[in-house]
Amino acid sequence: MNSLTPVLDFLVIHMDGDVERCEKEVHCECQRKFCDASESTHPLTCEKIANNRSDCPVVLPCEEHGNTPEAGADFLRTFINTLLLPEDELAVSYMIPFDATDTWIVAAFDQYEDYEVLSDPWTSIIARAPQYHGIKIENRPNKTKRTYKKLISVVCDNWSDVVAKCPQAKRFDEDVRRFLIK
Repeated sequence: MNSLTPVLDFLVIHMDGDVERCEKEVHCECQRKFCDASESTHPLTCEKIANNRSDCPVVLPCEEHGNTPEAGADFLRTFINTLLLPEDELAVSYMIPFDATDTWIVAAFDQYEDYEVLSDPWTSIIARAPQYHGIKIENRPNKTKRTYKKLISVVCDNWSDVVAKCPQAKRFDEDVRRFLIK
């Protein structure tokens, strides 16, 4: 990262929380004992996953981690940190919405008890009908850039509500403020 021009002072890494729930690669290190791949095999370049996902011995859900959005986000931060080089010495903020960024969209529009445990909010809430709070959901159930742009603008306008409702949004907001407002 230090070789990039212009030099980075701050890096935001966004990874949807459903990666922890759905992607075997992020659990390679914690389930290495089940795999015959060499210790030097990097999870993101493992041939077992590349050739045939079912050949990978990783079992999901991974029982090595707590089954909460907070535990999942902490695990993903740790995993991402293994990919960063210490000599880069970057200020890093992690944007890890659970289950996905769509959770933050729902938080900007609706009232629920616990947003971060909503499973697949795009399909189950946002794209269930042709419109979501007056915004036409084009090409349902897929996401279009134009539709997403309209929804995200509401998230930005209601960011303080999203932060109040979603602990991972609050954590991201605090990170950004800590790094940018010194």
